[in-house]
Amino acid sequence: MILLTDEQRAQLLANGRQPDVDHNPVVKFFNPLGEGVWLATELDTDGDTMFGLADIGYPELCRAFRDPAAFRHGDRAGPALQR
Repeated sequence: MILLTDEQRAQLLANGRQPDVDHNPVVKFFNPLGEGVWLATELDTDGDTMFGLADIGYPELCRAFRDPAAFRHGDRAGPALQR
C-alpha cells in the first residue's frame, strides 16, 4: 500500500527541514479498524520518521514511522493505517 504520494513526501521533507515552523498537516492517516487519527506535518531526512499530531483518544504531538510494516494491528498481517 502506498501511504504517500511523491508530492506529499516532498512537502513533508521540506517541512522537516524547517523544524522551528508550525506547519499545517500534509496528510491524514487513520486506523480503519478502530480509534486513531494521525495528521503528519513533517518527515525526517531518514525518510521513515514522521512528526505530527496523533489522536488515539487524546491528542498529542509525536513521531511515527512511515513504513507500513511498522503499523500492525494484532495478528493482522497487513498495515492498519490508511490515507
